Amino acid sequence: MVTSLTCDVHRAIQSMLDVHHVPHIGVLRNRCSNRAPPRDGYTFSIRPNLTLSNLATLDLMKKMKWEETVFFYDDEQDLVQIRDMLRTESEDNRETRFMMIKCDSAMNVRQKLMILKERNMKCFAVYCKMEHTVNILMQASSFAMTIGEYKWLLVGQVLSDVDLGGLSGIVGIVTVIRQSIPLHTDNSKFAEAWALIRLGYPPNSTNLALNSITPAQVMYAYLYDALLTMATAIDYVTDRGKWLCPRNLSAEGPMGKDALYSQRCGQKFKKAMKKLKTPVQGLLGEISFLHGHSNDNLNMEITSVENLMNTSSHLWPIGSWNSVAKEKLNLIQTPFTRNLDSYKINRTLRIVTILEAPFMMKQETETGPQYMGYCMDLITKIAETLNVNYELYEVPDNKYGSQNEDGTWNGLVGEVYYGRAHLAVAGMIITSARGSVVDFTKPFMNYGVSILIRKPRQTTNTFAFLRPLRISVWGCIAASILFTGIILCILDRISPFSRYIEKQSRPDRVKFNLLNSVWFTFSGLMQQGADDTPRSVSGRLMGAFWWFCSLIVVATYTANLAAFLTVSRMDTSINSLDDLAIQSNVVYGTIENSSLMSWFERRSYQNELYSRMWSFMSTVEPSAWVATPEDGYERVMKEDYAFLWDAPILEYVKQQECEMMTVGKPFNLKGYGIATPRGARYREDISVLLLKMQEQGLLEELRTKWFEKKSSCLPDAARGQLTDVQLETVAGVFYVLVIGVAVAFISLALEKMYSSYREYQKSMAARGMQMQEYQVSKRTSVSTTASSQHCDDMVTNTHSWPNHRSNSTF
Repeated sequence: MVTSLTCDVHRAIQSMLDVHHVPHIGVLRNRCSNRAPPRDGYTFSIRPNLTLSNLATLDLMKKMKWEETVFFYDDEQDLVQIRDMLRTESEDNRETRFMMIKCDSAMNVRQKLMILKERNMKCFAVYCKMEHTVNILMQASSFAMTIGEYKWLLVGQVLSDVDLGGLSGIVGIVTVIRQSIPLHTDNSKFAEAWALIRLGYPPNSTNLALNSITPAQVMYAYLYDALLTMATAIDYVTDRGKWLCPRNLSAEGPMGKDALYSQRCGQKFKKAMKKLKTPVQGLLGEISFLHGHSNDNLNMEITSVENLMNTSSHLWPIGSWNSVAKEKLNLIQTPFTRNLDSYKINRTLRIVTILEAPFMMKQETETGPQYMGYCMDLITKIAETLNVNYELYEVPDNKYGSQNEDGTWNGLVGEVYYGRAHLAVAGMIITSARGSVVDFTKPFMNYGVSILIRKPRQTTNTFAFLRPLRISVWGCIAASILFTGIILCILDRISPFSRYIEKQSRPDRVKFNLLNSVWFTFSGLMQQGADDTPRSVSGRLMGAFWWFCSLIVVATYTANLAAFLTVSRMDTSINSLDDLAIQSNVVYGTIENSSLMSWFERRSYQNELYSRMWSFMSTVEPSAWVATPEDGYERVMKEDYAFLWDAPILEYVKQQECEMMTVGKPFNLKGYGIATPRGARYREDISVLLLKMQEQGLLEELRTKWFEKKSSCLPDAARGQLTDVQLETVAGVFYVLVIGVAVAFISLALEKMYSSYREYQKSMAARGMQMQEYQVSKRTSVSTTASSQHCDDMVTNTHSWPNHRSNSTF
């Protein structure tokens, strides 16, 4: 008898047929426990024993080196299967830790997944119905637990492609271990039978193609193999003349001779089934019962199922397990890696990029957008060399790629990681975090991080002629003039051959006093001749040394003045990363959630300088972070802001924006690379191409073409540039002249006032002398008159009588 029944009915029929000694080949349904039938019974299972399936699963888990595993199961049958497998594993003395979770409800699974993620559990094996399996994986996908380091293994002896099609809404790569279903449809008899079976179904209901096998097809194939095995056993008995014609059986069971006859018939059939030395070649593989009442031959297929976000999913075999082979497990590809080997055969590569000059730029034309830039030339070269077509699109979120709080990836990295793109070609930095989810080619350019700031406003310095010498030097020069003048004055007073001694002997000579001495030293410094010079040998020696000193000072000043007046310099307080870190007036930052931001955060725990910078950037208000590079450039122009970004890009930007400049040496040296999916074979082809381009100098030509374009901006003033002398630069000289004129006229006024005062004093002195002379003369005249009158009186008194004569005489 051949049956395909539900679990309970199958067990009832098996018990009844064992009592009647009736040979029985059962085709168990998928969710029935496929434990080996008892050896003393008359039931055979066309399906292999679950023990073989457990061995296959165990070998695969050992190969993947799983030490901590979480098992999901539905019912007691699955739990028994898991325990049998773990019992077998414990016999190998292999230390493993495991956890078993029963699927009760969607909410229960969600809560348990949250706990598993907190405990950092990475490996999962699922022994559940397909609808429960899909629910578990959907919940795990919402927690980003189906990507990256998370690994899911679906275990089922019979899992059809249609069953696996239910995983299409889950992002990630899942490994499935299932019984191989080759379906040898070249059997003409089965093809005829299948054609008759399909008459009752819609024309498109089933298909014998491998990529769309349905559970119904698998069940029919098992029934075909069961009938074929039964027929082969009957032929074996008949050919040897041991066939016993079966008799009718009553419901009460065989009695007497009928019972004995039935037992002999069943035993002969059992022996025939076990003596089939040549395995029966069925639709699902070889069939033999040499070691028990279950099929000894089991071929397990190990399949990867990749489900991509917003795109189609596909599956492909990565290995096999054979119960009778010497090396049972055979892997042709590492589990949980992507299959992209056939890209050269009619393949169009989807390439994602991001707009950032000069790596990638877009220009709107009449025929549509046209891309250009360093990476565009690189993409064209790769497509020509690999002989493939490509489809270019921009990343939707305009990000390079970082990990979100829920564990998912965004930007260029996310596009490649989730399978929406085959390549990410842009100025993307190779980092360890990104390298854990995608692969990178060899770097096509090395770079460092630089600092972009606004050029300082060039202010006019009216007294620029004073800049060649510091204030301290000018002070020393003024002090030396006065000091030398005092020394010359002292020497002139002491020396016996000086003008001071000569002045005493010859009053008409000019005296060489302190004023004349200072004037002499000042005239010597100005390289002009003085009115008077020292006369003594000691004074002249002092003057000669002063002239030599003046010569050196004037020559030094003249040389520096020429440089200062013809070379324009822009002084800024920020010239390096250290200068940027120690100040707080200029806010500095980079793109939020970028690899550079993560680098500063990591380095803050290792270096005091970066710790200070990270503390400032993460706490300053307004925020130091910007969303895009363009926002950073705009903020540099409008605010006191320093933008930290890739040095090659900033070098290009400052050539286009003349008001910006870069300062300091590049730091955090890294490289730009092309991102590919993990395990992509064409990554090596692209890496080899990049190395050849580097050896041939093509990469350097691309860099020169796009990064070193002729700029309309003048070179950085920090490096110095010869310029014409502007009036504003030397205006101070004329101001000094005007001040000299003013001082001269003020001195003239003072001189006039002093001269008038001296004249006034002289006139007053002369007038005083006149008054004195007048008073003296007046007193003299008065005394003379008084003396004459006195004499007259005496004459009159003496000679009174001749008075009338005298009067008459006069």
